[in-house]
Amino acid sequence: MPLKVMNVEAATNGGVGMVDVSWTAEANRIIYLVEVALVTNGVAGVFTNRAFTSKIKCTVPNLNPGSTCQFRVISINNLGLSDASDVATAISL
Repeated sequence: MPLKVMNVEAATNGGVGMVDVSWTAEANRIIYLVEVALVTNGVAGVFTNRAFTSKIKCTVPNLNPGSTCQFRVISINNLGLSDASDVATAISL
């Protein structure tokens, strides 16, 4: 099984409705899944799939401007999915 992704960070990148998410590489992965949950009144909603990438950084577009979002990353290989990473939080512009 792939290992849990570590050191996930999320930061506003200056683009409207966009957040950059980055993490430390997980050696046993084939691809990463980036998930997003909208935070409303301090409570995170349901995480939804937003991107698949083989890189260790991803720009997540089409977020509601001014919204607070939580991001987590899952590594995937031919044996399955890792546990979800710890969450990182950012506010989109």
